[in-house]
Amino acid sequence: MLCKTNSVIIWVPTDRYVGITGICPALLGKTPGVPERESSCISVLPTLYLLQADISCSRFDFTSWGGSFQRLKPSAVSCREDHNQVFAIGLNDSALHSRRYNNGWEAWQKHGGVCVSTPEAASWGTDRVDVFVIGTDSGLWQISSTDGGGNWNSWSGKGGKWIAAPEVTSWGRDRYDVFLLGTDSRLFHSRYNGSWSEFFDLGGTVIKPPTAVSWSKNRLDVFVIGTNGAMYHKWSSGNGSWGPSQFGYEDLRGISITAVG
Repeated sequence: MLCKTNSVIIWVPTDRYVGITGICPALLGKTPGVPERESSCISVLPTLYLLQADISCSRFDFTSWGGSFQRLKPSAVSCREDHNQVFAIGLNDSALHSRRYNNGWEAWQKHGGVCVSTPEAASWGTDRVDVFVIGTDSGLWQISSTDGGGNWNSWSGKGGKWIAAPEVTSWGRDRYDVFLLGTDSRLFHSRYNGSWSEFFDLGGTVIKPPTAVSWSKNRLDVFVIGTNGAMYHKWSSGNGSWGPSQFGYEDLRGISITAVG
């Protein structure tokens, strides 16, 4: 989800019915004074659509962007003001595709690759864009741009064997933290700080892709769903140590029926 100039923008690739009921509080973080809006469901084709709602949620507009994409959640990132870029996986070629807003929406770009997971886009600074996916070898792959998505480097393999899409967060310039699920369903972590570290085992038995966030430099929080459906949490102060312990998790309880992110 991205917010830009009194609007809320989301990308919806699906061939199922998309309900609008109650979408405003969800998109706007349950903003006080913004009522829930009821609307009939709409049917869309397996293509990529742009849904734009004004800030009052009084009007919804779908715009078809064409193409044919896999039923995987697209990923979007912004690396500076007046810039958005959305990424999706092609239906017929499994390649990474993107479309960029740079003072207006540009044509689709194809970045190649053969992707088997949802893409994960991130940015650690102005004009820096990175996308992470799982390839057919089950390894982690990365593609990068240093000019805001105009030109791209070649794909770079990071190795490992992973069973779910990567989760990436950044607390500042030249820093990425990526979290992945191993073939044993344990959580693993690798960090970029000028170069990539090895993959560190963080334990657990995780059944859904993790969600990670950073509120400031040297702070990481990760949330996962365990085999009992409960949510679990661990954190780091950026020095390589994890709370409550390297392999331990804080039990947030509750029962979840979906992924964290």
